[in-house]
Amino acid sequence: MYVYNGSTTVASNWFNTLIFKKVMTRLTLILLTAFILTSCSNSDTPTGNSQKVDTNKADTVKPVVAIYNVDTTFKLDFFKALPDTIDGCGEYLTYDTSKVANDKYIFLSNLTDFAIIKIKGKDVYLNKDTTESKEINDKS
Repeated sequence: MYVYNGSTTVASNWFNTLIFKKVMTRLTLILLTAFILTSCSNSDTPTGNSQKVDTNKADTVKPVVAIYNVDTTFKLDFFKALPDTIDGCGEYLTYDTSKVANDKYIFLSNLTDFAIIKIKGKDVYLNKDTTESKEINDKS
């Protein structure tokens, strides 16, 4: 408790102490924030004794792929009629610019085993591979 003794030094000291506490509190917060921001950097360089093990570079043999000059640009042709392999329900897709009413489909699927596209007049069958597929259920 401060007692006024007739001089202004007690009030002056109390005022200076209050300002000093505010300044020190702000300075401490600024330094703490700067420390946290600089210590939480996300760099890929290893620091200290921590050793990162690259799991992607396991001892696996990569197949050698021959490089051929192949034209990879193609346009899907329309099916003139539904093939006999597609019976009943299925997926029939076309270009956005084509009307479905004209039965111009570029992709046909039986929804379970395979799909068919037509490139340069030849039917290309795309078989469904379920080895890497996952079943979707209510819990996932």
